[in-house]
Amino acid sequence: MPTLIARPGGLTWQQTYDEAGRRTSLTDPTGATTRYGYDESGHLAFVTDALGHSTRIRCNAAGLPVEVTDRAGATSRYERDAFGRVVAITDQLGDITRLTWTIEGKLTSYAAPDGTVETWTYDAEGNPLTHTDRLGQTTTFEYAPFATLAARTDPDGTRLTFSHDAHMQLVAVTNALGQTWNYTYDPAGQLISESDFNGRTVGYQLDAAGQVVSRTNPLGQRIQYSYDVLGQLVAKNADGAITSYAYDSAGHQIRATSPDADVLRTVDALGNLISETVNGLTLTHTVDALGRSTSRTTPSGHTSAWTYDRAGRRTSLATPGGRLDFAYDAAGRENERTLGERLTLASAWDAEGRLTHVITPDGTRWRYLYDPFGRRIAKHRLAGDGVTVEERTDFTWDGSRLAEQTTHAPYLPGPYTMSWDHRGLHPLAQTETITTPATADTPQDQIDRRFFAIVTDLVGTPTELVDTATETIAWRATTTLWGDTTWATGNTTQTPLRFPGQYFDPETGLHYNLNRYYDPQTARYTSPDPLGLSPAPNPDAYVHNPHTWCDPLGLMAQNQVNPLKKELMDLARQRKQQVHDGLGEDQKPPGAYAAGKDRTTGKVYYGESGPGTGHEQAVIDAMPEESHHKDGRPANVCGEPRMFTNAIKDGADPKNIDLVTINLKGKKFPMCDNCKTWVPGFGGEVLTG
Repeated sequence: MPTLIARPGGLTWQQTYDEAGRRTSLTDPTGATTRYGYDESGHLAFVTDALGHSTRIRCNAAGLPVEVTDRAGATSRYERDAFGRVVAITDQLGDITRLTWTIEGKLTSYAAPDGTVETWTYDAEGNPLTHTDRLGQTTTFEYAPFATLAARTDPDGTRLTFSHDAHMQLVAVTNALGQTWNYTYDPAGQLISESDFNGRTVGYQLDAAGQVVSRTNPLGQRIQYSYDVLGQLVAKNADGAITSYAYDSAGHQIRATSPDADVLRTVDALGNLISETVNGLTLTHTVDALGRSTSRTTPSGHTSAWTYDRAGRRTSLATPGGRLDFAYDAAGRENERTLGERLTLASAWDAEGRLTHVITPDGTRWRYLYDPFGRRIAKHRLAGDGVTVEERTDFTWDGSRLAEQTTHAPYLPGPYTMSWDHRGLHPLAQTETITTPATADTPQDQIDRRFFAIVTDLVGTPTELVDTATETIAWRATTTLWGDTTWATGNTTQTPLRFPGQYFDPETGLHYNLNRYYDPQTARYTSPDPLGLSPAPNPDAYVHNPHTWCDPLGLMAQNQVNPLKKELMDLARQRKQQVHDGLGEDQKPPGAYAAGKDRTTGKVYYGESGPGTGHEQAVIDAMPEESHHKDGRPANVCGEPRMFTNAIKDGADPKNIDLVTINLKGKKFPMCDNCKTWVPGFGGEVLTG
């Protein structure tokens, strides 16, 4: 039995054993020791980590765990059939999950504590034929010889077909439009290139150990990777921008340095993050026995502390400004929240995980209604009897996007309607209509209508509403990183639209997100993801970076920036080629090419570097005063001011421009020091640094 394990680089692990040959301890290269103990039958009874926290296990006669008590003292129990397969799990709160199996040991059903069921069926060879999720949606699978997957049909009817080579390696995926995603392998069976449905090819180069050492994208840009003898990534060269990584002896990443940031991390013996310093700003955590953050201190000194229940759900948040307490139902959905001794929110959910009723702090009752597709079609404010509807808002949908709402309430002169027009996930316009019913004095209905253009951020969150009649800002919002929104009292209108796909409910402070409700104050959803762990490891969290990612359906995060950046990079390269094609033999080409897109109109503007022509006065006039000539250079020699000039002359607002700049080689070109001084004052979003 090995007592010493030495890896390349000189790192060693030491193990000890008892007389029966069972491992009793493992010491890693940092000196942290994990200890193991056994019961009288020789089955594993406990594991004690390097910090002294123990997990206790009780096994049956076959040595299979039937009870596990974690490091926080919470116990889970497992019921097994005669074959040792788990048929019931009782969690730390006493809720039961049940599982069924085929004779061959294939999982056929998973019944969650909330009553929802996930099922699978199989063919005679044990290949999955169907999978029905907890929402009742079914995915079907078809197979070719040798049990290779031939086709998959998703719940929405989307069908993909799969092709394999003689080595049973996947070589092509064909979608419903007949487009093909192709894969190429080297003689060792390692993936070396793939071409997507649009024909864009990404290539990979691997070393003798099978590690990717370079990746080349469709534009020919290359990212190179370097590894140490342990296979840990130590450097990345992305088109000349070098990032380096460092690790401790246990393999925990403790430092990363890029052209823009130096990140230092400290971890405990178990690898839990204790502090992270980014360019001198430090965030610290205190963690419990399970590695959960129990307190956090930000660089400004702000502190927050969390407590958890036995199921790992957060039960309280304490900050210098106050304390919140949370309660949940058996399905893990938040159903009560209190501030001090006062109830702030009580809610009820149906079997499909939809919020159906809410009681607000003042005792007001709200009811929510949904259509067969799970879209919320109405919300009612109820009278004291809990039945009579005092206020009603009806919603109209365009697919999964909210198109309109109409509110009927006694405090309104008539139906009040808000209508929205979108381009993709970005709302473009809000139209408000209020109808005053006819009376004896006014025989016809009176209709008042207002139109507002919507300005959004990069991902599609509204930041301003512009009254086109008066050419003034009618609403301007201030939003935290996680979407908590405030606005000045002097605004003449407002919008309930928030992050893409989210709608603000003032009665709860929550954002309706089609399949779930999101709480911007805690940056978490109030119920677990219906898709489970497939989209992300944390089923309750929002996206990891709200600046560039969003979750329009409340199911799965998606990146909003990369497609736009790629589009603008491609447009800038096309513009560069056009400029070069028009040059004479003795003419010198510009060194930089800027492309900008107005996110409200979709218009694209271009600009190239070169001697100032005097036509850039529009940019100089629009600059914030404090940005003028900070480094002594005029604002008219780079590609960026030329692009902004063209945009401003066309009537565009610089704050709505997303831009990229490339060099002669067609690669991203960071702004010069002069442009770094004034471009941020415009408020546009620079996608290439």
